[in-house]
Amino acid sequence: MSRWAVLMVCLLGGCVPDRPARTPLDALLAETTCGAAVSDLLTDLGAAASYLRAPPAGDGSSSVRVPTARFAEWIAVTLPRDGAPVLSRVTPEAAEVFQFLSDCSHTSETTQSQAGEEDQARFTDEYLLGLLEGAGTAPLVVYVWSPHMPLSPDGWPEIQRAAQIAGMRATPALMAHSDREFAAREVARVGMPLEGLREIASVELIQRQAQVHAPSIIIFGRDRVSPVLPGYRNTQGYLRYLEAFLEES
Repeated sequence: MSRWAVLMVCLLGGCVPDRPARTPLDALLAETTCGAAVSDLLTDLGAAASYLRAPPAGDGSSSVRVPTARFAEWIAVTLPRDGAPVLSRVTPEAAEVFQFLSDCSHTSETTQSQAGEEDQARFTDEYLLGLLEGAGTAPLVVYVWSPHMPLSPDGWPEIQRAAQIAGMRATPALMAHSDREFAAREVARVGMPLEGLREIASVELIQRQAQVHAPSIIIFGRDRVSPVLPGYRNTQGYLRYLEAFLEES
């Protein structure tokens, strides 16, 4: 198992006994329908002990995102106002939905992802993992940008300088569904590498809400991943965040 696979186990409190007495995720499920059965299934799926909150759905249901022991494998837990939670395990290869019945048993349905040749030009999990494992131990700063957001392209030189000062690496990632012709012009204008035209198709980045805003950054360190930092900053502003991450490592 690579160190990045091991990291997924440890992130967000995953390095704990298989069934801890009380975890944040257990507490979240304590009052839900079929909570014990949901908790057991999450354990079987290798879920970590804690989670990231996701935006609420239009029907008022809440949801959280839980990492597992596998890089780029996440479980979305939807908590409806009435009824049992719905689990969706998402990987680069497939999505599997678990529905709980009235007796708290569950069914599952799997949909395979449609990978294609265009993945070679996208910011996939395979591409991200290659960056993480391919250049030593320096933390990697992923800079999510869009040509449609003011100051978003202009933040690239700022984060690039900040990362260099902090001893980190920086890589750009284009927000999905951007205008590629417009993006190409902006890449040339600000001196961004052509890799900046790779559109995000990474489960790991999407589940970590890297596309919540453009620009935004997320740092992958040796033993942890930062929260997403949205918004444009100058070099010094980014540097303060990068240095704070290093101090807490």
